[in-house]
Order: sequence, then structure tokens, then C-alpha cells
Amino acid sequence: MIVDLTTFSESTEKYFRFTGEIDQSEMKFLDREIKFDETIEYEAEFFVLDDGYIEMLLKLDMAYTEPCDRCLKDTENIQNIQLSGRLIEGTEEDHYEEGMENLVFYQNDKFDLGEYIKTQIMISLPMKTICDEDCKGLCSGCGTNLNDSTCNCIEHTIDPRLLDLQKFFPKE
Repeated sequence: MIVDLTTFSESTEKYFRFTGEIDQSEMKFLDREIKFDETIEYEAEFFVLDDGYIEMLLKLDMAYTEPCDRCLKDTENIQNIQLSGRLIEGTEEDHYEEGMENLVFYQNDKFDLGEYIKTQIMISLPMKTICDEDCKGLCSGCGTNLNDSTCNCIEHTIDPRLLDLQKFFPKE
């Protein structure tokens, strides 16, 4: 969704609100099997300040399923994201200064809200998905899910480079 920011400056209104849904078929994630359970809904509010700047508040609600990184069990996650920032014309390279983290950039009086939302969704996803804090994962030897059962694999494997150190600790 492209937002034409010239309408903000030409209008006497100081508040603009957009709501909608993101098409999940366009979402691509590198090597991740993420399935969105329902549509991703957003609400974007734009406030025109007295000094001419535009502040944006973005709210996203999404529910998705992704395999646990330890045991591969499908894990359901819900995220409610709130972001805010000041719209600045140009690019990040043009306006890089210390302490300017909450800047959102646009070009030619057009702001691509849809692309910004997709980027924020990708950034907000956790690096690792864990089904439970106590997840034991899969056995590295036989692949058994250690949350459901135990296996008969040798528990302690020794690095072959350190094998000679066993001579110093004889078994009784």
C-alpha cells in the first residue's frame, strides 16, 4: 500500500488512520517454514505535527506456526507488535546521526506502508523458536524426541582429540 504524503500536508486534518491485512503469499523467509494461522492485520496511524513532521504509530497482530528449533514440533506463536517513528524524506545514509533510531524513510512524498510492514514482520520474528523452555530436543545419535521418550544411545561422547586424557582419570 503506497501512502501519498502530499495529501497530509494539503489537508487541514492532523490525524490519518489506515487499517488492513497483509497478503501472506508475498512473505518470503530464508530457510524458515513459517505458516501464518490467520491474516496479518495492521493499523497505521499518522499524526501531522505543528512543525510539519509526521509521526507514525503501527500496530500489527499476527499468529503463526513454526517448527521448534530443538525438537521440530510445530509451535504456535502470537505476536502483537507496536512501532512508532518519525517519517523523514530521504534514505538512511542521508540522515545517519547518533540517537536517531526511530526514523522511517520515504522518497518523493510516497511511503510504501506495505513494504515497511513486511520488513518489520521479518525483523520482529525471533531468531530461534522454542516450543518450551525445558525442551530437550532430539537425540543427536538416533533422532528420538527426548521430550517424549528416552533412547539407548551413549550419553557422553568424547572428542577424539581428547581421548588420551582418559588415561589420567582411571575408572574404578
